[in-house]
Amino acid sequence: MNRLILYFALAATGLCMQCTNAQESNKTTPTEGVFSTEKYAKDEQKFEAELKKNRIANLKKEIQEIPVNEKYKLTIEVERINDLLSKGKITEEEAKSQKEKAARNAALNIDSKTLIAENQLSLLERDEYYPLKYDRGSYVELGFGNAYDEGGSALFGLHYHNANKKPKFDKRTYSDIVIAFGFNNTIREGESFGKSPYQFLGSTFAEFGFAFRTRLLKKTNHARLVYGLSLQFNKLEIKDNKHFVDTGDQTVLEDTGLNLKTSRMRFDYLVVPLHLEFGPSTKVEHKDYFRYKTNNKFKYGIGGYAGVNLGLTETLRYKFDGQNITDKTKQNFNSSKFIYGLSAYIGVGSLSFYIKYDLNPMFQNADKKQHNISFGYRFDL
Repeated sequence: MNRLILYFALAATGLCMQCTNAQESNKTTPTEGVFSTEKYAKDEQKFEAELKKNRIANLKKEIQEIPVNEKYKLTIEVERINDLLSKGKITEEEAKSQKEKAARNAALNIDSKTLIAENQLSLLERDEYYPLKYDRGSYVELGFGNAYDEGGSALFGLHYHNANKKPKFDKRTYSDIVIAFGFNNTIREGESFGKSPYQFLGSTFAEFGFAFRTRLLKKTNHARLVYGLSLQFNKLEIKDNKHFVDTGDQTVLEDTGLNLKTSRMRFDYLVVPLHLEFGPSTKVEHKDYFRYKTNNKFKYGIGGYAGVNLGLTETLRYKFDGQNITDKTKQNFNSSKFIYGLSAYIGVGSLSFYIKYDLNPMFQNADKKQHNISFGYRFDL
């Protein structure tokens, strides 16, 4: 067991040293490569120029359409007044007064709206923009996005915008939704991994939670602390018609004497993961704030987790007297109340290869000590 932990630690350390050496030997800096700061800045300038061009064209078009729209609105208002007059609801004098008022309002609206649009056009042509505070407000938006990279991702959710609040000059903490899934099994004392009593493809794990990423250094985003809260579900599909039995002193695998279609045990945990994450990023500077972008960037994280056992569920499916029977049992099975382990991930952007290993045994007393191990994919959305 100690040898396995040592191998895990050495592998993680070797990964860090290899990545660090590769970066030093290649002398890679955030300004080199496909996702360099220089290229990002050029792309942003090109986008801003195109955006300015479109805004100018739209404002010129809007200035031309203002009189047409106001005249159309005036025509509708006059028709409404004539309708009231024809039905005898207002007098001719009242109709005349309302029409004159509507005509004055239309003329004033044309002047005011045209002046506003022309002033906006003048500001835009001088590369200035003045959003009116009373017109900005705060709002909630339902859509796609990612608070971590601020560039959008495959996450569908709610985003709160306070348009009256200026962007924070240096935002050091971001948040993610974490989703992970893959294969699950155990390392059993005195047995090789290939002799596991659990099916390889049928035994799976899943993890759902949220994480915060906080930049550790003041002038670089190379090192981040990743922490949060997750639900973990580890499932074991048991072979050879066996199931777990708590004998009082030990938890053992015993034959059920039935022809089982399914023999499954699910472990539910609530954990607090903690990782040190490393990887390059691109610094993007704006007029009054800056951000570090990690879109499509290499990253790796090393750390662990600790939490509590929420319960175990055993599911047995079999046929009896021609009927399909499903038995579900929820009990402790002498399992560990608290869990803790090591975990690591390596990937690009939001997708990573993920591995975790429970340092605590699955059962406090068992015929053979066994530790859960999981590996698969992790998405930080």
